[in-house]
Amino acid sequence: WLWAVPGLISLALMAYFFKANSRWVSIFMWAGVVSFVGYFFVAFDQGHGWGYRYFHTAWLVLPVLAAIAFEGLAQDPHARQRLYGFALASCIGSAILLVPYKAIQIESFVAESLDLIPPRVAGNARQLVFLRLECGLANDLVQNTPFFDGNELRLVSRGRMQDTQTAAALGKHPRVVQDMACAQRWLLD
Repeated sequence: WLWAVPGLISLALMAYFFKANSRWVSIFMWAGVVSFVGYFFVAFDQGHGWGYRYFHTAWLVLPVLAAIAFEGLAQDPHARQRLYGFALASCIGSAILLVPYKAIQIESFVAESLDLIPPRVAGNARQLVFLRLECGLANDLVQNTPFFDGNELRLVSRGRMQDTQTAAALGKHPRVVQDMACAQRWLLD
């Protein structure tokens, strides 16, 4: 309800009352309703996304319907002033309340994910991190610099034996220095 614009869904629903006999309003309304309800019957992995992930196929109907309601409400000069005040308050409220809230939420999510990786070992030795994908969010952490110019390489774990073979192929004297539930850190030199 709050992700895009406060009141957007309410305004979109109000469009029906202003233009209930309009064929286009009905088509837009039903496109939104069918998309929303349809995902209750279709198994669809949202991953850990935010926002209208399920509703993206029909998301445009919300601002269009809200604009129709906005236009209907703005017909009365007294209502127009209140409507503009509501729109301004929504914009300011989003900036003051929602942006910091989402920033804190995302920071918490990212910090939780990064806690799955064993901390770096000090020094310039090449390090290898094997991440176990069964830990859920670990697959997002298999990210390396584009030119592999750092001293850490992150790979997906294929099991202890294959990880040992990979480490041996990449370094002279590989050894496990940290072992956590979702990842292992190896020193290669």
